[in-house]
Formats: sequence, C-alpha cells, structure tokens
Amino acid sequence: MLQLLMVHPCVDPSACDNLAITIASTRGYLPIVMELLTDKRVDASTQSSYSLREARKNGHTQVVEYLLKLPDVDPTVHNNICVRSACKYNHIEVVKLLLKDPRVDPSACYNEAIVSAQDGGHEAVIRVLLEDLRVNKSGLSIDF
Repeated sequence: MLQLLMVHPCVDPSACDNLAITIASTRGYLPIVMELLTDKRVDASTQSSYSLREARKNGHTQVVEYLLKLPDVDPTVHNNICVRSACKYNHIEVVKLLLKDPRVDPSACYNEAIVSAQDGGHEAVIRVLLEDLRVNKSGLSIDF
C-alpha cells in the first residue's frame, strides 16, 4: 500500500517536515521507515534527528540501529540526549547501539547518563556504561 501511495504524484512522503518517517520511527515500524527512505525527499535527520530521538525514546532497537547507519542522522543532538535518556529509561539495547557510535559522548552533561541510570536502579545499564572508556568515572559513587 505504501509503495502505491509513494508513486502517486499528489503524495509527498516528506510533507509536514517529514512527519511520516517520524511517526513510523516512533511506532517502531522498521519496514515503513526503510520504504520511506527510498524516496530522496524523505530526510530522517530533520528536526535534529527527531526520528532517531523518537525511536530511542520508545526503545525501538531495530529502528535506532537502521537510522544510525544514515550519515546525516546525528545521535549527539541536544547534548547527547539519545544516550542520556536511553539510560534513564533503561533501554539497554539502545544504549549498547548508541555506545558503538564514536560520536556519542556518554559522559555529556556531567555524566547524566550514568547518574540517571543509577537513580533509576538500572544496574545493567550502569555496568555497560562503566565498560565504556568515554565515561568519566571520577567522582562517581556507584552502589550495587
């Protein structure tokens, strides 16, 4: 169905500042995200990589993984909000994916990622963060 709509001359899949890909990412619809991105008008990096931020917020690991492969999608927007909030909401698989990206700074905003993981009692996330050399471990008091 989506393919039929995308070839119709009156349909613009990038309309409303790429709302279609944002909704597909928010809901974790990877096949739709992939199909939309076959159209050159669709931009997953619009609105400060909003599609990635929405997929991350909802823990849609496959969508996050796919979007991270796109050169214009930036996981570091808004002071690394993606990794900070993935840690806060205990999306460990998303955290692992984000940490594979060398652009991501898990110590951004005074180590907010690990602090919020500790506040939430997310021990597995804390352990993953502590293994990352980019995390500033000075001044941390981690209790398990």
